[in-house]
Amino acid sequence: MSAATLLTVGTAGSSSPTAGESARAPLLDPSQHSSSASESYLDQQDEGGRPVVAAERAAVDWRFLRRFFGMLAPLRPYPALLLVLLSVAEALVVARVGKVAGSFYKLVVDRETGRLVTFFLSAAGLFVLVTIIRATNVWLSELLALRWRGRLTALIH
Repeated sequence: MSAATLLTVGTAGSSSPTAGESARAPLLDPSQHSSSASESYLDQQDEGGRPVVAAERAAVDWRFLRRFFGMLAPLRPYPALLLVLLSVAEALVVARVGKVAGSFYKLVVDRETGRLVTFFLSAAGLFVLVTIIRATNVWLSELLALRWRGRLTALIH
């Protein structure tokens, strides 16, 4: 049975498809779904038909987070998670640094000399922050590589 056969079913009882119809109908028909597309997030109901309030959804989310971090606890991936967070922070700060040149030219064209000093200080702060984040990122990745090599070597011997 081909993948196309699994995803679609033939039209039974029709001799030939008419104009606008295809020879195969989709297996999942949107009109068969019980929830309408216009149903908003606020109109959701639980199994008993009661509306789900935001506090119940938040409790479910906290339960998921507790279970997720409970599964991560034996693995001790916290330095790796910190590395991921540092990488995200670096991306955000570098995006801000990318706007420095345009802001500088705007200040020069508008002849706002009073704001140049504060602008240079904020730009220098961004560059220092990028340097600190990148250095910490490199240091943490080297530390993780050293620990992982040590663990692998201990497991091999």
